[in-house]
Amino acid sequence: MNKMLTVVLLLLTIQTFAQDQPIKKPKTIYIVGDSVVSKEHLNLIPMGSIKGMSNGVTEEKYAMLKEKLGDAVGIDRRFIVYIEQYSPGEQKVATAQPTSAPTGNKPSITLPSRKIEYVLKENDAAADFTVEMLTGEKVKMSDLKGKVVLVNFWATWCAPCIKEFYEIPEMILQPFKKEIEKGELVFLPISEGEKRELVEKTMDGLKKNGVIFNVALDPTKEVGKAYGTSSIPRNFLVDKNGVIRFLSVGFTEKNMTDLNAAIKKLLAQ
Repeated sequence: MNKMLTVVLLLLTIQTFAQDQPIKKPKTIYIVGDSVVSKEHLNLIPMGSIKGMSNGVTEEKYAMLKEKLGDAVGIDRRFIVYIEQYSPGEQKVATAQPTSAPTGNKPSITLPSRKIEYVLKENDAAADFTVEMLTGEKVKMSDLKGKVVLVNFWATWCAPCIKEFYEIPEMILQPFKKEIEKGELVFLPISEGEKRELVEKTMDGLKKNGVIFNVALDPTKEVGKAYGTSSIPRNFLVDKNGVIRFLSVGFTEKNMTDLNAAIKKLLAQ
C-alpha cells in the first residue's frame, strides 16, 4: 500500500471512531403554515388543501419561521418538514378545475418522486477518480482495490443527506468498526459542487452533535456526474474488484438496512 493511501485510511479510521460518543440527532419539526404540528396531525389535513411540501427549508425561510415561532422550529433547518396550504380563495379555484385537467401538480402529503438517472449501474466497473479530503489528503479510487468501498454523494443543503449522515454511525460505522480499522472497508462521502469553507462549516456543526468522519470534495461535480445525475444522497457500494454491487438514491430506513446487508455480503466474499 502506498504511503499516501496509508495516511488517508488512518485519518479516515481516526475520525470514524470518534463515533463512540452519543449522537445528538435533531428532532424533525412539522410546520403547517405558521403552526408547528405533530406528525400524526398530517394525516388530518385534507389532501386538496395542500399547495406544496418541502423536506428542509432555506436559511431565509428558517429565519422567518424562527422569528414567528421561536425555538419551536428546532435547531436545524434541514429537519423541518414544511407544508404550505391553499388560501380559501385559491382552494376554490383549484376545486373548480375540470376533472380532466393534468394532475402532475396535484398536492400530496408524499414528497414528489424524481426520475432516477444512473450513469453507472450494478455490475459496472466503478469509474476511477481522485478526490481531496477535507483534511487535505488525496484518495484515488483505483488505489482502493482489494477493499469494499462505500462511495456516498451528498451536499450540505440536502436535508435527506444530512439525515442519512446521522444514521451512518449506527448503521455502517459502528457495525463494521473492525473491518474499517483493518482497512477492509472504506467509507468515502463526497460533497458535490460545494466550496471547502461551506463543507467545513457543516461538518463542524455535525461534529458538535457526535457525527464525526472525514469527507471528500468534488467542487465541480465531475466525480458525481461520472456516477449519476439523479437526486442525492446517492450510494454506490463497490466490491474488492472495483465493481459496483449495490446502489441507492435517497434516504430511507430500507435503503440503510439494505446497504448494511450488502456490505456484510461483500466483506464475506
